[in-house]
Amino acid sequence: RDEMDILQSLTANEYFGMNLGTEIFPKPSFLERMEDVRNQVSEFIGCFKNETILFPSTTLALNAIANGLVESKYLKKGDQILTTDQEHAGGIAGWVHYSSGDYKDFLTLNRIPLPIPDTRNVKDIVKNFEEYLVEKFPKTKVLAISQVTTTTGATLPIKEITSMAHSHGVIVIIDGAQAFGMNVNVTDLGVDVYATSAHKWILAPTGNGILYIKNSFQAKIYATVLDGGVDVYTRTVGTRPAHSILGLGHVIDYLNSYGREKIVSHNLILAKNAWNEFNKDSNFIMLSKCPDDSLPFSSAPIVSISWKDVNKTSVEVGKAAFQKYGLVVKMTGRSQFPGEWPLDGPKEALRLTFHMFNTNEDVKKLVTSLSEIISSD
Repeated sequence: RDEMDILQSLTANEYFGMNLGTEIFPKPSFLERMEDVRNQVSEFIGCFKNETILFPSTTLALNAIANGLVESKYLKKGDQILTTDQEHAGGIAGWVHYSSGDYKDFLTLNRIPLPIPDTRNVKDIVKNFEEYLVEKFPKTKVLAISQVTTTTGATLPIKEITSMAHSHGVIVIIDGAQAFGMNVNVTDLGVDVYATSAHKWILAPTGNGILYIKNSFQAKIYATVLDGGVDVYTRTVGTRPAHSILGLGHVIDYLNSYGREKIVSHNLILAKNAWNEFNKDSNFIMLSKCPDDSLPFSSAPIVSISWKDVNKTSVEVGKAAFQKYGLVVKMTGRSQFPGEWPLDGPKEALRLTFHMFNTNEDVKKLVTSLSEIISSD
């Protein structure tokens, strides 16, 4: 019985750094190793460790921020939140919560429309955001937007927008889930909060999200999940899956071994080639501007397309791409995600992403295959 009790307690004790006087498990403990990963993450995104929190997802992280700003009374009845008309549902779930239902008279959630495709220069984009902040919605206290849109992969000039917003006393919260195909430095961007998912562009196991909260801004957030602090394990977070978090650390090492700039440049070249090929085909409608591989950190390696034969749905096209050609594409458009696309957005669309494991041959196959699917009877 005593031996059975010891065996049953080994995993839990090792997790917390207690090995019951045996050397069965290696040191350091799982908690210490997960904290090392948090340090890796802070270096990877360009901030201090005490500004870095490991969350299971972008959605949970941004919900905690919305909850924390309301609980701290930083946000009060009548305040306004400004976002865009092309946000991921999870990215704005907290703001929807506090502006609808029982909270419908508490906050007001306003949206700034983004053109499709968005071909504006930085100056014009910032000017447009400033008009909405200052003239149309002067009670705005939070600007909550994506760095890269979930719809078309349009990349917003976050550093310049943030500088402008701060000059008007508006805080900036960024959904960076689609932006980690770029080299993101949160301190350089100047934002107050940045949340992203590590299972997408940086290829980590699912259940990995990253939340950055600027040191000077942390006191404004009273989310219960953060009451215990920002460590991987706290009294308010509880036990975390060590295998998933340690996997995140291995992924960061893997990507750094290649060189982030090399990966980003490779991805952008593929995306640019794909955009040019799709643009030559009269069947397709380009929803994103051509990725710029000369400015590797101002574009995302994403191409979004629609097509003229609206009788072919994105689901049909996506299924055919996978079943006939082994291609995996994001099926989107208003038919799939009506809340993420504007009213005048395309009914059917595909979002195509390019990464380090793709080649120019993959791009040729993608364009040729989708063209055949779209033009077939």
